[in-house]
Parts: sequence; C-alpha cells; structure tokens
Amino acid sequence: MKRIVFRKLGRRIFAFACIGLGIVAVKLYQQHEQGTGTRFLVQVPAVRESVTGDRDLTRYDYGGEIKGCFTDPHSYRLEERSEREIKDEIKRCFAATLEARKFILAHWKSKSIGYILITATDSEFYLSRYIFIEPDDAGLWRIVIRHRVPYNYPSFNSEINIALAYELKIRPKMSSDVDTPGTSLLVFEDKNGKEVYSL
Repeated sequence: MKRIVFRKLGRRIFAFACIGLGIVAVKLYQQHEQGTGTRFLVQVPAVRESVTGDRDLTRYDYGGEIKGCFTDPHSYRLEERSEREIKDEIKRCFAATLEARKFILAHWKSKSIGYILITATDSEFYLSRYIFIEPDDAGLWRIVIRHRVPYNYPSFNSEINIALAYELKIRPKMSSDVDTPGTSLLVFEDKNGKEVYSL
C-alpha cells in the first residue's frame, strides 16, 4: 500500500514539476518576446544639406556665375594652352568678377535680394560658393557666403562653411591678394569689422 501511495506521489510531484517548469518557460519566453519584438536595422544615409540652404532661389535675382577663375594655377595646364587662350581666360574672369561686384553692390544699396555663384574646379575638388544678399530674421541686411568643397570621392561629405557679412567696403588690392582682378577689392566684413571674404 505504501508503495502505491509513493508511486502515485512520485507521479504527482513529477507532474507538478513539469507544469511548474512549463509555466516558467512560457513566462521567460513571453518576457523575451515582449522585450525585443521583431526588429530590423535600417541604415538611412544622412540627408546632405544643400549649399543654398532652404532658400527659394526663384525669389532671388540671379547675378550670374563666375566660373573657373579661382582655381589652383597648376590646374590651368598653362603648358598646354596658347598665350592667347590664357589672356582670353584672364579677361573673361576679370569681366565676370567685375560684373559680380557691381551686382552685389547694387543689390546691397537697394536692399534687394539676390545671389551669385562662384564655381571652380581642380584635379581634386569642385567648389561651389554662393553669395546671398538678403535680410536676416531680424530684418538686418547681410551677405551670406556659403560653400562646400567636396573632393572627387562619393563618400566624402564635407560640411558647409558659412560666413556672414554686415558691411561692404572697397579697398586697394594688396600683394597678398592673389588671383583677384583689378586694383581694388570688394571686402565683406562681419559685425565686428573683421574681413570674412573678398572679391
């Protein structure tokens, strides 16, 4: 009789142990599933900010493009070009720069929004610099110079450089002002009178 009771007791203990282990296993499984869920790792490339920012360029007067005038002299490949071609290139650059200066000054004086584009290429980079004449959020007129110099590698993501000018001046050209046409320069100064750019 005792043997039957113990046998039945053993079965009962075994059954309770199985049920207990089953409940624990279910709880652990549910906690694991609730904690993680189904996840996918998605890598989205960062959206590259435009050099123009969020401006609607259709609202701005366009003052033209100064193309290829401020590049490394080695990229001109002078040995491959005739003297006439070089002189024509210099004249073209001088004329484009003088027109850009006139455009900027006229828009600055009349408080009209506008922009010009300066592009240059080299064997290793492409530069696009935008110069905007516009009011800031407080209504103060300023000139915003924005550019990025991405090298010729798709993975290279340089930051955008921004300079703010609140004053324009004309000063005589100095010996340190290389690759700029004429005898004077249009100088862009920040609120503290520091030169941030010249053209």
